[in-house]
Amino acid sequence: MSDIEKSFSNLAKGVGRTIRMTHAAVVACAAAILDHDLERSIKTLMRPLNSKLDKSLFTGYGPLSTFSSKIDMAYALGIISSDVHREMNKIREIRNKFAHSKALLSLDQAPIVDTFNNLHKPAGARGAVTEVFMLCVSELNDVLEKYLLSKGITDDLSDKNTPPELRSIKLSKEKPPTA
Repeated sequence: MSDIEKSFSNLAKGVGRTIRMTHAAVVACAAAILDHDLERSIKTLMRPLNSKLDKSLFTGYGPLSTFSSKIDMAYALGIISSDVHREMNKIREIRNKFAHSKALLSLDQAPIVDTFNNLHKPAGARGAVTEVFMLCVSELNDVLEKYLLSKGITDDLSDKNTPPELRSIKLSKEKPPTA
């Protein structure tokens, strides 16, 4: 193999690794967005929490510290439907495969492609697998944002779901009791 062939081969391998690393980053970020909005949604049904109780519930080994527990709690509280619960668990499964693998994975290859293919795709979802994945996540996040909006929470919502007259409203925060 000539030097130029070796260079092209190395370049191709590098591009392949970069693409797979991009898939992992997209999945991790998307799951973090859903996790964050699940937590915010669950908190709308709780009394105001002081920071100590908030941390004991939502961090470390707390009962609501995992993506899985937040998905299940949101379903149990009626925040999300059984269909959304099922789809979020598929996102969680994909995230976990990326997070717990020593290999560089991608959305369009085993062991993830089967779960990816089973995701509910929004009508007209086309393009690169990362784009389609983000459309799936965006559809799920829209459910959470609409729920938050119904509770009067307008901060940190995407502009497409917030009516123009509510975009500038900041809700007053009730002081949580101290422990």
